Amino acid sequence: MPYILILAIFLNALIPVNTQDTSELPSKINSESVGISVTAKSALVIDKKSNKILFSKNKDKVLSIASITKLMSALVLLDRNLDWSDHVVIEKQDRKEGGRIYLGYGETVTVEDLFNLGLIASDNQAITALVRASGLTEDEFVDLMNEKSLEIQMKNSKFFDPTGLDPRNVSTSLDLVILAKEVFEREELTNILSKKEYSLKEIKTKRFIRIFSTNKFFDFTDKKSEYLLLAGKTGYLDEAGYCFLSQFKDSQGNEVITVILGSNSGKTRFQETKGLIWWIFNNWSWE
Repeated sequence: MPYILILAIFLNALIPVNTQDTSELPSKINSESVGISVTAKSALVIDKKSNKILFSKNKDKVLSIASITKLMSALVLLDRNLDWSDHVVIEKQDRKEGGRIYLGYGETVTVEDLFNLGLIASDNQAITALVRASGLTEDEFVDLMNEKSLEIQMKNSKFFDPTGLDPRNVSTSLDLVILAKEVFEREELTNILSKKEYSLKEIKTKRFIRIFSTNKFFDFTDKKSEYLLLAGKTGYLDEAGYCFLSQFKDSQGNEVITVILGSNSGKTRFQETKGLIWWIFNNWSWE
């Protein structure tokens, strides 16, 4: 066999073949427009279908991610195949500082209720109770989070607790896009992350509890808006700043994933996301 042919076969084995039809990738309408100015330490927008980067600022910068951590916890919890109708009694060991407390010791709710509390209201106690219900210690659970991270190729991420209260939980905008694609493909999770509010009843006393999402982007938009928020998760710590991971769809069905890390304020992370979405859908074409 000729040497050149052998070399070509060898190189083809090392370099993955791109079979994607590049004509379907979004293209820039105005090549001189570079996007909006954002205060966030890192920001990223990608086209969900093609993975093409449409806007980027410090996409590889490793930063604390606060409660966006809960999305990785949710994936690991789904892997544990918990029965969503099972009852969980809140114990003293579930209490975590930070955020509003919705459930008292001894109160009983379903696994489904805890998932909604943990992801909609970003309730730390709910996530801790779910970890306990999974039959694992917190250390064992965190090990699975890090294993899952490597499994899905989040190469610059590290987790130290399941709630996001530990500022050592870090990632990059690029890694969080990978996480978002995993999470937003799970209908159980997108159904939760698309809700503005949720109501539940404590099993024994029938006490009614109504929670509202920490995702205030719902206040920026409605069902008549040009761009639809499909799912989103917030995060905040002093060390992390204000963070927001989300997915949007325009009226033509084009979907993008957005990441904001380390924004200046709770309001700013949503304003900057809104600005990015407007710029993306007005400066890129999918036709």
